[in-house]
Amino acid sequence: MKLFVFPTNRVLNNFYINCKDSILPNATTIGSFFEEAIIVDGKSKISKNLRKIILWDIISGFEVERIGFDRTFLRFLENSSFLFNFFDEIESANIDIKNIDISDTYGDYEDHLRILNNIYDSYKKRLDELHLYDNATNYRLNAAYIKHYKNIEIHIDGLLSNKDFNLIKEIANFSNIDIVFECSKYNKTIFERLLNQKLKIDTKYTININTNKIKNQISLDIKKPNILLYRFSLRLNQVLLVIAKINEWLKNGYENIAIILPSDDFKKYLKLFDKARNLNYAMGLEDSETISKIRNVELKIDTSKSKFGNIIDHIGTIKENLKDEFYELARFESLFEKLDYDDILEFIAKNIKNVDDIYGGKVKVIGILETRGITFDKIIIVDFNDEFLPKINDSDIFINSSIRKRVNLPTINDKENLQRHYYANLINNANEVCIAFHSSKIPSNLFDDFGLDINNAIDGESLWSFFPKNTQKEYIEDEIIANFEDKNLSATKIKNFLDCKRKFYFYSIAKLTPNKTDDEETNAFIGNTIHSILKDLGDDFKIESFKNALKQKEMSLLNRIDIESLIHKIKPFIESNHKILRGNRRILHREFEYECEIFGFKFSGRIDRIDKDENNIYIIDYKIKNDFDEKKEKYLQLLIYKKAIGKIYKDCNIEAIYYDVLNDKLYYMDSAKEEAEEKILQEAIKSLNTNNINFEKTNDTRVCRYCDYKYLCDMY
Repeated sequence: MKLFVFPTNRVLNNFYINCKDSILPNATTIGSFFEEAIIVDGKSKISKNLRKIILWDIISGFEVERIGFDRTFLRFLENSSFLFNFFDEIESANIDIKNIDISDTYGDYEDHLRILNNIYDSYKKRLDELHLYDNATNYRLNAAYIKHYKNIEIHIDGLLSNKDFNLIKEIANFSNIDIVFECSKYNKTIFERLLNQKLKIDTKYTININTNKIKNQISLDIKKPNILLYRFSLRLNQVLLVIAKINEWLKNGYENIAIILPSDDFKKYLKLFDKARNLNYAMGLEDSETISKIRNVELKIDTSKSKFGNIIDHIGTIKENLKDEFYELARFESLFEKLDYDDILEFIAKNIKNVDDIYGGKVKVIGILETRGITFDKIIIVDFNDEFLPKINDSDIFINSSIRKRVNLPTINDKENLQRHYYANLINNANEVCIAFHSSKIPSNLFDDFGLDINNAIDGESLWSFFPKNTQKEYIEDEIIANFEDKNLSATKIKNFLDCKRKFYFYSIAKLTPNKTDDEETNAFIGNTIHSILKDLGDDFKIESFKNALKQKEMSLLNRIDIESLIHKIKPFIESNHKILRGNRRILHREFEYECEIFGFKFSGRIDRIDKDENNIYIIDYKIKNDFDEKKEKYLQLLIYKKAIGKIYKDCNIEAIYYDVLNDKLYYMDSAKEEAEEKILQEAIKSLNTNNINFEKTNDTRVCRYCDYKYLCDMY
């Protein structure tokens, strides 16, 4: 007897639909196959819901704040995927956390790994006490089940983990196992490593695990589908491309159509505008009615029952199957006694399963993982942007690529390549593909991988737009004439004025507050945090003091990783300043706020640090940038600082310095630079002191590239 094993339920269903035999062959999914193939004596498999509750209960005994976690229940649930992804990956590679080589890591990485290891050890111990298992390690093979099938054919789309591959080899002791997969340039390296075979790309292989020999190989006929690229300045307008194309294709008799969502949240836009209900959501639809009822349920508390018991009694009346769905949790109701009723209700609401889209149409709306092993004739992929694909988990970043290579974990590049493999299969097996992207965001690097030139993209909004271009006002160049009445300036304002008078107007006169991108927010957070730590260090410039100060800062895990990965760069700076301050030099001020009058204008600001020795005053401005360039920075800021401090320390020699923290380099403003910047400052002040200033745009488009106001100036 033969058993066919497929990667997903969708592929399994297609197999049965297309099967022409009168007697259907035996088939299952790879997840179900592995569960049937092993037996963990005396234990049952833990559910996803219960594992979250148990892990939350575990962390109460650990310093989870040190790895960026909030122990508040609902906040923990939001971030728990990091821990589970990390633990699952460690288990899938058969790695002991304690054996991870931590060379080439940031300073506190060892401490973070220790905390994670202790949490995981406690988690596994708790599961043992409850007679549960999560990632099975101590199991025995279900020989009777496996021997029932003389031949087992396992179809793989993507890759296999070390753990799954080793399990297949164990199973091969009781049955003849063939694995079937398509080798592409994206998964070739991983399969060659697992099988110890030289493989060819664009080839479908059948390899026998028992003999490790190739039984069959077929060169794949790579199609060249018609691919059209569409750019949209408004993300929402991509919906109109989807609606227009599926109407066109359905009208022409095509039904094997898929809409691919790299980000599941795009689903809400499609639901809003699919008036004809042509779309069918493979991931299901949120059971919003049940969720709303749970969040608003009025509890009548029976003090003789547990908190969870009280809630189960009430939600069982909301929907018939809810009581059964959460029956397993009821077995461990004591875990919920530490929680408020509102937290328990919210936990249940967040874990209500999606309902099948039984009233949906013929066009499938699907995520990339659900496309494995399936082909479509017509495809639309939306959100083809860097933020959505290839998508990397936070836990992937936590274990860096050098460690991954040493312990035989898939590297970040391997993980990205797996997604490239899925998208390549999807695109190459179609005959028509539409790819849409948000032009205001960074496009995905998959465009280059697939040889697609975004410069050839069609302006989607010239065809479909909720705000048609003929109703949009054409951009007309304004002439902005105004006076600068404020008379309050800073080094930043003067720099803006010199870079672009229009930028100065928007920032200092119109008072338009710019919105920061996520990257800008992250960079600002890192710089501000390091500035804050250097302020708090006082004269205690030691790397251990820096690390201890960092531990006290509250931040997300990723921000902590970003900062701690810089410690090896900051260390020389810390050591240099430790030597400086052991001499006759001392720090007078940190984050010194000044106000002074310069050429009739009131200047104010904050200086990072002011030092003094027997002969000199030192003005120090920290620059915390990987790409600090004194030529681009110029010295106007230091000139203004020197003028302000010169009014306080009139009889002292003053040195003004940029300190490149990450490279431990000092840049002094010498007399020639000071003289040049003096002339520039005087010219700027003269211009700002006149009436009817023309706040014109700069001619240097490099200034516009990262300007917050480029859309107002039509310079994007």
